This record gives sequence, structure tokens and C-alpha cells, in this order.
Amino acid sequence: MKTPAVKFIHSDSERKLMVIDFQKAYHRAFEESVKQWEKSETHPVKKIKISE
Repeated sequence: MKTPAVKFIHSDSERKLMVIDFQKAYHRAFEESVKQWEKSETHPVKKIKISE
């Protein structure tokens, strides 16, 4: 039997940290894609001027 490439995490704190890291990375990727979308011409807000 081969040893798995994935390291099994046993402690709860380690598991929580990994989940938080994953959420942060996912959120960052989401924000980046939103920024790219805002720059593109297909973004609906481009056509509407927002008063701040």
C-alpha cells in the first residue's frame, strides 16, 4: 500500500487554520475576478454612473 501524498491533519486547531486559509484564498480569488470583471466592458455598472 502506498503512503498517501496528503498529510492527514489530526488536531482541530490545525484543521480550523486550514479552513480559514482556504476561505481567505478563495475570497481573494473571488475579489480578483470581480476586479477583472469591473475593468471589462461587460460590467453593468460601467453603463450606470454611481453617485458617491
